[in-house]
Amino acid sequence: MKRLGFTLLLLLLTCLDLRSAEPTAAGKIDLARDAKIFASHATPGDEFKIENAIDGNPETKWVGEAHPLTFQPANIVIQFPTRQTVRRLVLLSTVFRDRLALKHFEVYAWANTNWAGATPIAVVRSTTNVSTTVDFRPVKTTRLRIRIRDTWREDHTYPWLHEIAAYRA
Repeated sequence: MKRLGFTLLLLLLTCLDLRSAEPTAAGKIDLARDAKIFASHATPGDEFKIENAIDGNPETKWVGEAHPLTFQPANIVIQFPTRQTVRRLVLLSTVFRDRLALKHFEVYAWANTNWAGATPIAVVRSTTNVSTTVDFRPVKTTRLRIRIRDTWREDHTYPWLHEIAAYRA
C-alpha cells in the first residue's frame, strides 16, 4: 500500500511538472483533437490503447507488449492533418514495480514520402525522469515517430506512457 501511495504521489507531482514544462498554452498542440496516433505494439484491451497517451488524462495509459524492446523496438507515430513546426515533446511515463517504464528512445520526423534519414532528430538515453522533456531543432512535418528501445525492467519489456505532449516552435 505504501508503494502505491508513493507511486500515485510521484505521478501527481510529475503531472504538475508536465504542465509547468509548457512554454505557453498557445504552443501546445492538442493531440487528442489535432492528431492521430498509432503504435506498432500494445497490450490487448481498451485499458492500454495508444489513444490513451494523448487523451489529456494522466491516469490513463498505453502499455507496450511483453517482447524485449532491445530485440524489437516499439514505434509510436503521431500524424498531423497538416504540416506542423514542432520543437518539443514531453513524455510522461511511470514507475512500475520499482522500475521506470521508459529508458531509451528516439524521435524521428517524416519528410514528404519517408522518414527523414536514418538519423533521429532527438535521442534520449538512460532517462531517469518520469516526465521527460525532449527539445530539438524545430522541424516542419506531418508525422513524428517515437521509437522506444528499452525500459529499466530487467526483461526490457512493457513500456508505459501516460501522456505525450507536443509543442510548436
